[in-house]
Order: sequence, then C-alpha cells, then structure tokens
Amino acid sequence: MQLDRHLLSLDSRDWWRPLPAASGPLLPARPQRRRSRVPFAAVVCFTVVLLLAPQAIFPALEPLHLALVAATVAIGGHFWDRTRHGEPLLTPSREVWLALALVAWSLFTAPLSYWPGGSIALLFGDFIKSVAIFWLLSEVVDTRSRLQKLAAALTALAVPLAATAVRNFISGDFIDAGPQRELQRIVGYQAPLTANPNDLALMLNLILPLSVALLWVHRGPLARAVLLGAIALDVVAVVATFSRAGFLTLATVLAGYLWRLRRRPERVWAFGALGVGLFCLLLFLPAGYFTHLGTIANISGDPTGSAQARLRSRRISACRDCSSFCSSSPDAWPASAGSSGACRRPLPRPISSTSRRASSSA
Repeated sequence: MQLDRHLLSLDSRDWWRPLPAASGPLLPARPQRRRSRVPFAAVVCFTVVLLLAPQAIFPALEPLHLALVAATVAIGGHFWDRTRHGEPLLTPSREVWLALALVAWSLFTAPLSYWPGGSIALLFGDFIKSVAIFWLLSEVVDTRSRLQKLAAALTALAVPLAATAVRNFISGDFIDAGPQRELQRIVGYQAPLTANPNDLALMLNLILPLSVALLWVHRGPLARAVLLGAIALDVVAVVATFSRAGFLTLATVLAGYLWRLRRRPERVWAFGALGVGLFCLLLFLPAGYFTHLGTIANISGDPTGSAQARLRSRRISACRDCSSFCSSSPDAWPASAGSSGACRRPLPRPISSTSRRASSSA
C-alpha cells in the first residue's frame, strides 16, 4: 500500500497549502488531538479590542484593560492546553527562531545604541509584547479553518475603520482644519493603532491581502459581493487618508497580484477590475492628491514639512557622527547642528506614536 508523502507534512509550516491529489491508496490518517478553543477565541477578542477600541466608545470599559485580559487568557490557555497534554510550549519553526534571534540581537546591541535607556525600555515594553503576540499567533492559528476565521474577522474589522475614514473625509473632519492649512488630513479612527491617518492606511493595507485571499477561497456570489465591497471600501479609505506610504504600499500590493495572475485565467477579471477602479478614482479623486504624492520625489515641495523632517531624521540616523553634516553648507545641516557647524547632542526621540498607543491599550 502506497503512502502519500504529503500526509506526513500536515503539521509542517506548509499546513495551510492545499494538498495535491493523492497518487495512490492512502493509509488512514491518525486522529489529531482536538486543541482547546479558548486561546484562539481570546486572540480574536484581543484583535477586536486592539483595532476597534471599545473602551474609547464606552469609557466604563477602560478600567477593565480588555486587551491585557484577552492576551493573558490567550497565553494562559495555551500554556494550560500544551502542559496538560505534555506538548512543548514552543513549536520550532524558521519564523519563530528568526524572531527570537532578532530579540537576542536587539538585547545584545541595546547598550551600544545612542540612547541605551530608551532602547532597553522599548525592547522590554512594546517590542516584547509584539513578539509575544507573533509567537501566540503562530501557535494558535494552526489550521486552515482558523486561518480563514481570523482573516474573516480582520476583514470585518477593517470595514468600520475604512468607513470612518471615508465619513471623516466627506464630513470634513480634518486634523487642525482651517483656512490656513494647505493640506488637510482626516482624523483617524480612535483606536491605538489607527488614530493617525498614516497608521490607518497602514492597517488597511495589511488587511487587504487577507480580504483578497478570502475572495479567491469563497465561491458563493453573496460572499464574493460582500468581500468585493469591503476591498473597494478599503482602497477608497487609503486614498482618503492622503498617506504617501499608504499609496506606495497599495500600489505594491496591486502590482504583486497582477504579476501573480499574469498567466492565470483570473487575469482578465483582475485587469478589468483594475481598469474600473482607476476610472472611478480618476473621476472622484480628491483635489490635490497627485500634488501631494509628488512630494515623494520633490521633498522640498511638501507644504506640511513632514517629508523634510523625515529626510533630516534619516540623515541623522544614517550618520555615525556629524562630520558629514558639519562639512557641508549650513543649509544642509540637520536640526542638531548649530550655525557654527558644531553638532550638539539632540534630545532622545520619543517612542513612535503607534508603539506608544499600542502599549497603552494593552
């Protein structure tokens, strides 16, 4: 009796890939142990709290620290489930070892950083939390069914985020709105990871490929119509944020899908949808959008000054000392250089807004 080799790799890192047709009779598969649903349910609840922030809508929930409770239940439930069955807490995989190596490298190089105290605080705060959630996802989302459920949950959670962005743009809810502003940016969603319009565009772009994957999996007309509506809403919301990084990420995702579909029968639908989408965007594109995108290359033309600030920060971080700036003209000196060219030690930069909001929610 012939045994298909793919039957032996159900628990490998390619468990999510569809199995090819068997080449012969198969031995009956050994029944797999049914894992506890508590850790996965807690992970989904943690995701809901992190993205939608119900404590911002209902202030009475804020003292409960829902994100911390959900994460604690997920990790504790996973520990209990693995311990009582005598299984290891850490499933060895390439991605997990890379994450642990990154933690070890960060810990080793933190004393050599420009601001050791801030680096250590960030490492044992937000960074460790992110690695813990990454590890928990790799352990809990271990079947195709759970992967599809998590992708469906993220797609559903992206709808209120995108709808809020579109509503803020239509209603004129802008940051520091006023006649003196040359460029008006919408207010983001009031949640830890999406309060800034750039962060909101980033989150929608991260969820978008999962929504497209569900579109390929589901064949029902109703499910596909709902997913197409959610995808279109996400794209419109990314444009409404006026985020340059969001536009570049969206264009990269679109180019990647077109490249993958170039030899598949679905390419006709993909290029058709692209044409319809571009036509609609050209008709309803916000005024000044292309001008704002032009500042990606023309940094000096950004009226908000954010592109110039990022360039100055990159120059400072890329230079191990300030000699290159001090030898240049005074116009090229960063903010840390004085008029005499003598570099002053700048104040430590605070933790990014995204990381700070994520840590406060947990």
